[in-house]
Amino acid sequence: MDKAFFPPFEKIRVLDFSQGLAGPYCAMLFAQWGATVLKVEPQEGDWLRHIGRKYGSHTPLSLAASQGKYSVAVDMKHPEGARAMHRVASQCEIIIESFRPGVMSRLGLGYADVATENPNVVYVSISGFGQAGDYAQLAGSDSIIQAFSGLMSINQDARGVPQRSGMLVVDTLTALYAFQAAVPVLYGVQKGSAGRHLDISLMQATAAFIAPKIIEGSLEEGDSPAVAIPSGVYRTSDGYITLAVTKEIQFKTLCQALRCENLLDDPRYADFESRRLNAEDLCGQLQRKISLFSTDQCLRLLREHKLLASRVNSIQEWLADEKIAHATSLHELGPDTRFRLPDIPGLPQAASSSGRNRWPDIGGDAGEILPSFGFSDSEIAALAEQRVLF
Repeated sequence: MDKAFFPPFEKIRVLDFSQGLAGPYCAMLFAQWGATVLKVEPQEGDWLRHIGRKYGSHTPLSLAASQGKYSVAVDMKHPEGARAMHRVASQCEIIIESFRPGVMSRLGLGYADVATENPNVVYVSISGFGQAGDYAQLAGSDSIIQAFSGLMSINQDARGVPQRSGMLVVDTLTALYAFQAAVPVLYGVQKGSAGRHLDISLMQATAAFIAPKIIEGSLEEGDSPAVAIPSGVYRTSDGYITLAVTKEIQFKTLCQALRCENLLDDPRYADFESRRLNAEDLCGQLQRKISLFSTDQCLRLLREHKLLASRVNSIQEWLADEKIAHATSLHELGPDTRFRLPDIPGLPQAASSSGRNRWPDIGGDAGEILPSFGFSDSEIAALAEQRVLF
């Protein structure tokens, strides 16, 4: 490992009760920055392990969220299971959970229960709609919050039908907000402040993510207008490109590049506001021009004029681009499963290639990890015999 890099969370222990993507992905980030992360799962495992094609005990979703963790499978409803996890929780700096509000308290593992013995704990509760309020007990998932938040309404298809994003964008951004909220609180604890209970909801995280649209909605009636016309996706003769026009001078340059200078003399396209009001006609004219070029030809032309443009890649096409191979690392999950995983932005590559690259099987680490929390071999065996540990 790079001698200049010292994992900042090397002495931090994280207890991850969460399931799905948001909480587990947040916990994974702590693991990648050096923390010891213990994932607590039911006997059948986190439900994320069963969404998608299986590779061993994992799916692509769980591979993304489980990197660097240890796993124990525990019957949390058994008194001895809850008692054992309370014993672990009292020794952890961070706890992450994603049950509906009230569930952890009923298990004796809520923030108040843990903070009595561990007042410096940073306790992260991730839920659909928050820990309090009229919607607190509603179940919330990525797709539900995409719909509820208005995110789907600004992601419409050509027919105007609201669309769900093709990946778990809400869960992922919630994980990032949870991580960025927990880190400064942890820093404060290190400086003498008390721990805190962090209420991180998918709903609030999504609202923060689409803040400009929320602002627009509060200032303007009806649907928010399109901006930066003629930015958008255009069909070429053999694929698609996306084009970004963010300055007035770029529209002039675009017209010159495509040999349609006549558009510059049309008052309907004089500025961003005029182009917004006449977007359909303008974009139609540009589409007819762009469709005459192949994707490569179009990109070469636009980039020669210093315009912002890219081909619309499939995931496979992105992976095949040799120029961005440095953005991912190759990993193995057994001899027959090799996959590429994007590196964590900002994390030194030496850290990414260290022992943090482990993907636990369900409950496969009890004998290795529980002794570090003071459990003897006989206690672990007894819990297994009682069907508390699996």
